[in-house]
Amino acid sequence: MNLFASLLLIAYNYCTLSYTMAFWSKAEWEPELDRLEANGFNVALVTAGLPKVWQLTLAEMGYPEKEIRAFIPDGAAAAWWNMGNLEGLGGPVAQERIERDAELGRWLCAEMRKRGIEPILQGFTGLVPACTKGAIQQGRWCGIYERPAMLDPESGRVADFARAWYRNLEKVYGIKPKYLGGDLFHEGGIADAFEPETITGAVREVQRLQQEAFPGVTWVLQSWLDSPRPEVRAGLDPRFTLIEVLDKDMSNRGEYDYRFGDLPWVWCEVMNFGGNTGLYGGAGRFSTLDKIKDGKGKASFRGFGMLSEGLETNDFCYYLFFKGVAGEEASVKDYVRARYGAEDGRLEEAIGILARTVWDCRRKQEGCVENVMCAVPAWEVRNVSAWGPRTGTPYDRKELFRAAELYLAAFRDEPNFRNDMVEIFMQLLADKAREMLPGTKGDQAKQLEFLELIVLGDKLAACSDNWRLDRKLDRTRTQAGRDGEKGYLRMVTTWAEGEKAGEESGLRDYAHRAYHGLLVPYYLTRWEKFFGVRLEHDASLSDDIRELAKKILEAVR
Repeated sequence: MNLFASLLLIAYNYCTLSYTMAFWSKAEWEPELDRLEANGFNVALVTAGLPKVWQLTLAEMGYPEKEIRAFIPDGAAAAWWNMGNLEGLGGPVAQERIERDAELGRWLCAEMRKRGIEPILQGFTGLVPACTKGAIQQGRWCGIYERPAMLDPESGRVADFARAWYRNLEKVYGIKPKYLGGDLFHEGGIADAFEPETITGAVREVQRLQQEAFPGVTWVLQSWLDSPRPEVRAGLDPRFTLIEVLDKDMSNRGEYDYRFGDLPWVWCEVMNFGGNTGLYGGAGRFSTLDKIKDGKGKASFRGFGMLSEGLETNDFCYYLFFKGVAGEEASVKDYVRARYGAEDGRLEEAIGILARTVWDCRRKQEGCVENVMCAVPAWEVRNVSAWGPRTGTPYDRKELFRAAELYLAAFRDEPNFRNDMVEIFMQLLADKAREMLPGTKGDQAKQLEFLELIVLGDKLAACSDNWRLDRKLDRTRTQAGRDGEKGYLRMVTTWAEGEKAGEESGLRDYAHRAYHGLLVPYYLTRWEKFFGVRLEHDASLSDDIRELAKKILEAVR
């Protein structure tokens, strides 16, 4: 039974649009929109164009140009700006870039509606630049970034800002939205600066102003950590509210324990964090989605969401997700035929192995078991990012080895196959590096062997365009010039700039990626300095992925 006709199927959270799509052009978006339509999506978040909306609104409200430019970040930081976590990172942004971004946003809205997909645009929630006189400061995010401030709900200024915002929103995008996004106190903020009833009243006013601008519009809020807070929920009108329940627990096989009363909600997978490149998934979770729609909160259940922060890995898991949403039986045979263009029993066996091991996480964790090659060097590394899983691989490495052998035996020289083969063999290298690292202390031969795994990984990643940093940067420079390249590199490495890049921050290496162009010049160099040894290696690249794969199997055996 296909449920798409009666349920919402939502694409993207804010993070997706930075970690995956920060510098996409129409050339990348057109096939993506086709994929959304083909898979039944009917709602999708759009944030391209928001710098222009802010620029117009703040100018109308009397802010000087210098303060406006200081508030707007680059595309790599835009997600956390839109969620109220930071401002200005990577700016000032060139005016030409702001105009092109606005053009893209308007085009996206028009193209989505042609395909039956309703855009979620950004609502005004009362957040303003931290320099705003009389606004209430909201502290720092992750200890290093100043958050936007919040207008005093009792000052009467919220209505003036909101009316200007919605005029400019419609001007930039050319549509009257049916959905508006926006969160308060996302991952922090200082809610204690207000009485609870003040926050509740402010939320009612925010929603009233939404209805004034666009009657019947729905406010879409993210449920993540403790958001939306009880005092926020108390002010929401269920008729015009939708909660996106972001769920990182891919091990759960039961119903979701809904806790938001009569507020409508959608269940959203979050498999990937930061666009990390490890193998990971919720195969078992996606086979039990009927328990979500038929469990607690079913009266207010409205659909599903694909809200992973990175969407360029673990393709089979999204196939399982779509099948689970549609209530249809998944077929490995059908998937292999569709993905690679022909049936192959070896690939079916390999995917079956992956689906019961690395793609079927049996414990609660935030994303994949991370690649220690990308970690800040130490003799013992449990996780690379601050929130990554701190225990080892929850599957038998021998089974992953067998799946890799089957892929090698069934080799096909086409892009999807090369990409998927890189994913699998890179995971083999990452798991071997994790196993090897503790034994490198005091053993130079082991240290050199560890460094050789990184070089092998770099050569392997070069075999697929999706794993090549130079290909990512070519696209980024085309869209946003050298400033865009700088922002992209910041996002996938230090996450900060200047002095902040050297400060202790939970964001450092959060979005680490085992790309060709990062593994050797960045990660290998860090490990060489830590070990105090230098690896002499062949810097030339080979397109023969089969020969590399054989070397990798021998190295990790």
